[in-house]
Amino acid sequence: MMGRTRNTPAIVWLALAGLLLAPGAPAGAATKTTSRTHKKNASSSSRATKPAPRDAGPADFTAGRLMLDAQDAYSRAHSQYSSKHYDDAVQTLEPAIRQLGDAMADARDPRIRNAASDLFKRCGSLRLAAVKKRDDALGLPPAGELARSSSGKNTAADSVMAMASAPPPAAAPEIPLPAGDEPDDAMLGQAALDDDDPNTIQLESHPMVDKWLDYFTGRGRPTFERWLARSGLYMDSMKKTLEKEGVPTDLVHLVFVESGFNPQARSYASAVGPWQFIRGTAKIFGLQVNSWVDERKDPEASTIAAARYLKHLYGLFNSWPLALASYNAGEGAVIDAVRRQGTKDFWSLRLPQQTKDYVPKFMAVLAISRDPARYGFDGVDVSDPLAFDEVTIPGPVDLRALATGCGTNVEEIRRLNPMFLRNAAPAKDDMVTLRVPDGSGEKLMSNLAGGTLSLPKVDTPDDPAVLRHKVRRGESLKSL
Repeated sequence: MMGRTRNTPAIVWLALAGLLLAPGAPAGAATKTTSRTHKKNASSSSRATKPAPRDAGPADFTAGRLMLDAQDAYSRAHSQYSSKHYDDAVQTLEPAIRQLGDAMADARDPRIRNAASDLFKRCGSLRLAAVKKRDDALGLPPAGELARSSSGKNTAADSVMAMASAPPPAAAPEIPLPAGDEPDDAMLGQAALDDDDPNTIQLESHPMVDKWLDYFTGRGRPTFERWLARSGLYMDSMKKTLEKEGVPTDLVHLVFVESGFNPQARSYASAVGPWQFIRGTAKIFGLQVNSWVDERKDPEASTIAAARYLKHLYGLFNSWPLALASYNAGEGAVIDAVRRQGTKDFWSLRLPQQTKDYVPKFMAVLAISRDPARYGFDGVDVSDPLAFDEVTIPGPVDLRALATGCGTNVEEIRRLNPMFLRNAAPAKDDMVTLRVPDGSGEKLMSNLAGGTLSLPKVDTPDDPAVLRHKVRRGESLKSL
């Protein structure tokens, strides 16, 4: 989350090159382009050549300039955060987030949109971290009521999330709207929960939802059937975790949209796991990410983090559509859109296209899950839930030796424990908790206690500390 956006300069120069297509481009450039076009037409007169839209260049050029400005703002905010000037970092990032939202909405080149989205998420995660640090320094509680661990001490994730234990989440103060024409009550967001079932999110009808229903039941049916079959492995356990965390269990259907229930999923923006956390946000919500473990891939740990993040977002908006949009785009972007556009109705907000599609996708998946027979999915062979035993043993432990002790192979151990990145499980306080094949846990523990089996410990050193520095004009290797 703290690195610079990769490949941004090349993509920005691509946007700058769009000036050649702009109406005010130099005459020489326009003449050369026309000459090449005529030659192509002369050599292939049987094919009609469709000219590129003339407004594509200026749009991408503007988006590229916005990205350059936002990249500089991100670098300044990173330095401010490192210097513990948290409020300055927040103030620097907020306009950058707005600029990147505009870049994603206006750019025509998908590479520019993807690069802007990557930087957008990095800015959002850094802003979230800066807000937490600023509020902690001022002694302000986070939104809602602090959740405590069973030991009575706040965990890293609990101190970020202000969570009440029972659904629905507590209402938050209204987000201020711009002065002037006030939106009517119907535009201030729908009720978040079904009165009869706190685990249910209200299903909203909209042409965009119909569009995704048509896709999932048409051209996208094979993909959705694959997702649906795989969902059986994790659906029940994730629902139990969401209910325990005090959020609607309907939120489990967000995993269809995020990853198709694939723990190994990785996006172009380096978001990882079933709930698609980027590294910075994952660490804020208590997930361990290093060269040995990536808890973003763990179905249980990542679901806990996602539930706390979603509860935080709902506390800001009192609207699940807006909370879901914020999960995709970042709360800063959605809060700014609400303030600028004067509405809390998701369907009326101007947001990046990816976010505009995100909530309708979720609603479409929710509609299918509530009546699979209506949409022709009742015949899908859904996988049975994962069956396993959970053991806590001295560590670190070699996964290959553990597999031998359980009478299985290391691939099965890694399938049950996708968070381990190598063939070793590092320990916390000299112990490690793992999942082993169903029925093997009791025998394993008995053999370990009786001395008939021993698991060799392995070395899992901490990641080395890395200090990043941007070399500036006048600096030399000696001075550094």
